[in-house]
Amino acid sequence: MLAHATGLTASLSHDPADLERLRDDWSALMARGSTGGVFVTWEWVSAYWRHAHGQARLWLVQVRDADGQLVGIAPLMLNWHHPLPYAGFGLRMLAWRQLEFIGMAAAADHLDFVLARGREPEILQAILALIWRHRFEWDVLHFAGLAQESLTLDLLRATGWPWEQPATSVCPVVKLPGNWETYLTTLSRGKRKEQRRFIRQLDEAYPGRWRWCVADDPASVSATLAALMAFHQAKWESRNRPGAFAEAAMAAFHHEATQQLHERGWLRLYRLEIDGELAAALYTIWYDGRVYDFASGLNMAYADFSPGQVLTEMSLRAAVEAGMRYYDFLRGDEEYKFRWGAEPALDYTLHWIASPHARGLQLAFRVLRWTWRMIKRVLPHDLRRRIRARARAA
Repeated sequence: MLAHATGLTASLSHDPADLERLRDDWSALMARGSTGGVFVTWEWVSAYWRHAHGQARLWLVQVRDADGQLVGIAPLMLNWHHPLPYAGFGLRMLAWRQLEFIGMAAAADHLDFVLARGREPEILQAILALIWRHRFEWDVLHFAGLAQESLTLDLLRATGWPWEQPATSVCPVVKLPGNWETYLTTLSRGKRKEQRRFIRQLDEAYPGRWRWCVADDPASVSATLAALMAFHQAKWESRNRPGAFAEAAMAAFHHEATQQLHERGWLRLYRLEIDGELAAALYTIWYDGRVYDFASGLNMAYADFSPGQVLTEMSLRAAVEAGMRYYDFLRGDEEYKFRWGAEPALDYTLHWIASPHARGLQLAFRVLRWTWRMIKRVLPHDLRRRIRARARAA
């Protein structure tokens, strides 16, 4: 078990106004904390809550010391999960109450609690004690996206609580050297040759007519993100997949989040233009020595010139030259990430089904999910889209 929490007071709020009021204290804690990355900053969490929390209930836990200083935050929400492919078909009696990180559905990795450095065990103990006092208000604890180096992950495993570990996510990361020439030596000869060919093709086809740049004002950020999302959705919908920005709420969240990140100087939204037309865009976040390569979009009219690969090179080079320490490709073990010299890192999920009701429903959920996947293989794409739309409207 963790150390007993002394001199600490944990409080629980369901009021979104408390989340808004916490901005300055939250940011100060991030600066002196030992856990958390950009996806647990106030900017990211608050934007997600305003736009994309759906029917979830806020579960904001604050821990303060004897002087009233904020030393811990658990950015959680209580969500209803249904054992059916779409929640719109479910009833509350056929659902379980799951306590999870805010933003879990935003394709964000490296989620965590925010804990002051030096007192992590007792602060986490105060958070868990509060969660346990409210144990009849939830059925499942589901903490997804805990990075392998997270102290929280180690401390949670040490509690003795009956955690299951149902999933891990591979998040390839490049450890950046101090200069670009050294970085290039870490790439294969074939990759270096390929990148030179991409740039040569652009120079030959569009001499002096292509360029890359960063969206550097709010209007450019908004326009570039809108184009990136349109490119991204077109790609995934052509593969009968929903894409990361399919939901209007998720798109609105990213529009606000990128404006807040831009205001803080954390956003790098890259553009590659050909004859003034956007050929590719790359959404990255720079935070605390780490670059998060979040999403990209490609104008298929220029796909033969691989502008996305060119932008990734420019992004990596800018990161190296700025002295950033890591380039994080985030979730997914796609081969192209490793060709950039990335090494696999893992995010873990800790899961505890605390009620028999939820355990039975989750078993049913797994069976129904498998059945639905089999059905989807034979249903026409248009019919699947109509079923999804009808379910969400229900």
